Order: sequence, then C-alpha cells, then structure tokens
Amino acid sequence: MRPPLRVLIVEDSPDDDFLILRELQKNGRKVEHQRVENLSQMKKALDEKKWDVVIADYVLPQFSGLGALKHIKNRGSDLPLIMVSGKIGEDTAADSIKKGAYDFVMKDHLFKLTPAVERALEEVESLKKRKKAEQEQARLAAALEQAMEGVLVVNCRRVIQYVNPSVERIIGIQGKEIKGKKLDVLGFTKKNPQKFQDMKKAIQKDESWNGRIDHKIEGNQELKIDISLSPILRKEKSTQQNEYVIILRDVTEEWKFQEKLQQRQKLEALGTLAGGVAHDLNNILMPIIVNTELVQSYLSGESPVRDYLDQIQEAAKRGKGLVKQIVSFSRQKIQEFKPLRLDTVLKEGIKLVQSSLPSHIKIKRNIHSPCFVKADPTQIHQVVVNLCGNAADAMKEKSGTIRVSLQEMKLNPGETASHLGLEPGNYVNLRVSDSGPGMDQKTLKQAFDPFFTTKNGKGTGMGLAVVHGIVKSHHGTITVQSRKGKGTTFDVYLPSISLGEEEEINEEDLHSLPGGEERILLVDDDETLLYSVHRVLEKLGYSVNSHKNSRKALNEFCSSPYDYDLILVDQVMPQLSGMDFSRKAMGVREDIPIILITGYSEEIQKEEVKAQGIDEFLMKPLYSGEMAEVLRRVLDSKGT
Repeated sequence: MRPPLRVLIVEDSPDDDFLILRELQKNGRKVEHQRVENLSQMKKALDEKKWDVVIADYVLPQFSGLGALKHIKNRGSDLPLIMVSGKIGEDTAADSIKKGAYDFVMKDHLFKLTPAVERALEEVESLKKRKKAEQEQARLAAALEQAMEGVLVVNCRRVIQYVNPSVERIIGIQGKEIKGKKLDVLGFTKKNPQKFQDMKKAIQKDESWNGRIDHKIEGNQELKIDISLSPILRKEKSTQQNEYVIILRDVTEEWKFQEKLQQRQKLEALGTLAGGVAHDLNNILMPIIVNTELVQSYLSGESPVRDYLDQIQEAAKRGKGLVKQIVSFSRQKIQEFKPLRLDTVLKEGIKLVQSSLPSHIKIKRNIHSPCFVKADPTQIHQVVVNLCGNAADAMKEKSGTIRVSLQEMKLNPGETASHLGLEPGNYVNLRVSDSGPGMDQKTLKQAFDPFFTTKNGKGTGMGLAVVHGIVKSHHGTITVQSRKGKGTTFDVYLPSISLGEEEEINEEDLHSLPGGEERILLVDDDETLLYSVHRVLEKLGYSVNSHKNSRKALNEFCSSPYDYDLILVDQVMPQLSGMDFSRKAMGVREDIPIILITGYSEEIQKEEVKAQGIDEFLMKPLYSGEMAEVLRRVLDSKGT
C-alpha cells in the first residue's frame, strides 16, 4: 500500500482547493494536505511538517506562485512545486518552469494534475539518488586522494588511467609522468621480473593477484612494497574495457621490524643453546685445569714437563675466557666488576679481530701499559672487539688502517664539563680510529641507537648500542667523531684505578694453598670432574666422600648428617638440582655449610642462592686456589 501523499496547497480559494484535492484523490491514494494563502503561513507549514509536493496558484491577492517557488529555492530544498492557474498563457507557463517549477497545469485541465505530481515525485526521487551517488563518488574520490596507500587504475592493456598522490610518495614518480603510460613505467620489472609477469597474467585472465616486491627509489633506498591487484566489477553490463585497481603499500618499516624481531628470536634461541654449551665446556675445562695443577704439584725443580703443563694451563685460561663470552652472549651473566689490566684485554681483542681481517686492512697499536680499570672482563672484551670489528667493516671494500691507542689521562673540570659529562679525575682513554668513508651528520646522530644499522640488513643494529650501554654501566662515556671521506674515531673513557702489587692475582702451587682436615660431601654428575675435584680436595688435606648420584648422596647425608662439615654440590644434575639438594639437606641439618657450583644456569642468580641460605655460589671452571680459599673461608666462618 502506497503511503499518503502530503500536499501543501498555496491557494486563496477554498473551492479551487477542494477541486485540486478531489482530483488528487481520484486514483484512490490517501492525501494529507494543508491550504495556505500567504508567505508567513507557508513558512510555518514548511517548518512544521515534511511535504511531498507544493501546488501553488500562479496569482494570489497577497502572494504568488513565483514567490512560493523562490522561497522554496532559497531554503535549498528539492521540494517540487507545480503551478496551477486559470488565466495565464503558455509563455508565462514556460517561464515558470524555467525558473524551477516542475510543471504548469491549467485549472480547466486539472485531470493533468495527478500525472504531473507523479512525474515530479519520480524526478525528485531520481534526483535524490543521483545526488547520493555523486556524494558517494566525491567521498570515494576524496578517500582515494588522501589514502596512505598508493592507488592506480589500469585498463586491460595495462595502461594507467588513474594515480593517487600516495603513489608518488611511495615509488618516487609523479602521477603526471606515468598516467596514460603502461604499467612497466613503474620500474617493478627490474628487481621482480617473475612477479611482474604474474601480475600481467592476472590482468589477462581477469583475476586478482597480490605479492611483495623489492623496489629501489632515488638515492638507492630499498623498499618493500605489498601489491594487491583486483578487477573492478560492475553491477551492470558495460561495453567499457575491463579495469583493475592496484593498491601499493610501503611495508619497509614493518619488514625491518619483523626482521629485527626474528633476529632477536634467533639470538634468544642461540643464547639458550650457548648456555648449554657453556655448561658442558666448563665441565670439560675444570678437570683439565685441576688435573694440570695436580700434576704440577708433584713436579720438583725445573722439569721440562712443566713448560708443557704451563701451555696446557694457558690454553685452559683462553678456553675459560671463551666460555665467559658465551655465557655473556646468552645474556644470563651478571656483571662481575674486578681490577682489570685493560691493555691485556685490548691486546687479546685485537689479536682476535686481526685473525679475521682481510690482508688489505691493517691494525696499528699504540698501547701504554699497564692501565688498570675496575670492570667486567667479558664486557670490556666485547667493547674492544665490537669497535675494532665496526672499523674493519667500514673499510671492507678498500684497503685501510685501524689505529688503536690506549693511554691514561687526567681530565680537569674544564675538559669534562665541555663535552664528556664525567667527574674530574684519572681516566683510561681507549681510542679506535679507521680510515674508512666516515659518516654523515644524520648517520652520526643515530650511531648508538638500538636497531640502527648501515649494513643493509646484514647487521642487527645492536652492536654500538650494546657498547654504549656497557661503557655507561662502567661509569664511563663514549664519543664518536666522523666526517664523510675522513674516517671515524671512537673514544672510550673509563675511570682508572691504582693497583698495588698485593692486589695482583698470583698463581699458587697446591702445596701453598690453604687446606684442612674437615669432612666434605662432594656431589657432581660429571664423573671426570668428580674424580679431579676429589683428588684436589684430598691433596688439600680434606676427607672427601664423592657421589655421582644426587639421590644416593642425599640419602647418605640424611642417614648421618653430622658426619660432614661441608657440602660441595653441582647445580645442574639429572635427578636433583643443586638447589633442591641443598634445600632438602638444610631441612635435615639447618647449619650445614653448602657451596653451590655450576658451569651455567639460567634459573638462578647469586642473590637468590644466598637468600636460600647457601653460603657460596661459584662458577666453573674453578682453579684450585680459588676453590681452596672459598672452602677455607666458609668453613672458618661456620667455626667448624
């Protein structure tokens, strides 16, 4: 059922109003109407109600049909108005229509009124639909023009019909330069020939396609662009050629982030692996160290064998240092600050870097020794290797020289206040310079930023950021100076310390180490290590009961807890971990001294161990001297 027709009649004659209303009702449609005679009444009616059509007499005593038409137009309304009159001629009627009336009906031909009204309503509805479509089209056009994604429209011959502004931003080519040309003008074929062929095939088959391409723009900047191609489907059949919309999205930053995330996940996985490797290596190194010390303890005088054993010990030391680096790499190692000869670490780091350098890159050293700092040896080694490695990378395509210098210096308030931000005092200055291409100011400002790299995807972007963090944690600072074509110089400043001879670590013979006669329960699942440590402890005078099986060892302890003066237990064991063993042992005898040793553990830290009531926590591999001193210190503190 059709809705009522709402009619506003501008007419001064009630009789004519009646005739108009009767004519409109002849087809059985319900009509809601109101008659007004002047402008004020018309304004009020238009404000109070929504109307479908206005029927106005051309001539009124106080008003006119043209006045009503003008008022409707001034309101910006699409409300149709039909003129009626009994006196005017065709010229006047034509003029009214020209001014905006939808039709003109003579009063003696009112039978034409209903068809005129229907036509006006249809035309208004059509106009509304057209305006809505135009608005949608304008909105779509604005969205396309302002979209962050690049949008192109091409025909079936791959000729570009439309280009939005973002295309220029993404691929660096102005729209006016490519519009009307074939898709090949975008330059995608250079690095992605197969994908571009796949895209052309999709157009030929009227199919969709999407993929990721590599693209290089001005300045040799490499981009990753996601492309989506889809046919433009039309609701109605058309004789027009098929067209296709192509969406370009610059995903370079997203790709870089994903790459860094994957790199981080790889590093985390490698860190986990490194921890396990470190544990096994420490278990291998410790028997080598302690057995060598045992053999040395049986030698007297100047034996030629002693030189060979010294070489074994030196190799074991290097192995111990390597394991420390592995543990540090696994990111589980807590910083261990101790007096350190920086010149020695520097020489070791240079030796490591030099072995990996091509013949056209040389390292020149100017190292003043000795230079002492309080630092974590592994982390300082990491700083040296990183700075020298970066310098080498900068010159990998041509010959060059890395200059490494080390010297002590005194920084006065003027020098420190100007640029270093350090307290006045004595410092060690490590300088690493290269004769490479240098950095521009933009790159220089980002040198220490995490994930920033100039190695085109081959670096993690974390090297210098880590170096910066290490130096800061050692209460020092690092600066960089560089100019294009003039090389780069890094300066590291670390607080120096004075080291007396009594502080230097001397290797001691087993005969001179502190020992005792106490009873020790030794628990470790590594049979070789167990044997070696057992022999060292016996050599120091202790009475030792060794167990490879942690559960059997615990059962024996529980059966006679006061038969032992100290427990020396490994952390990582297959049945009971060292921590679990210790907790159960202390549950039986609370005052039993316990020393926990491990080659690596990502689960525990020294603070946690001490909080559990364990007396000492030691990292393998241990030298006999270190083990002897810790044993004696713990036993003496317990008064055993």
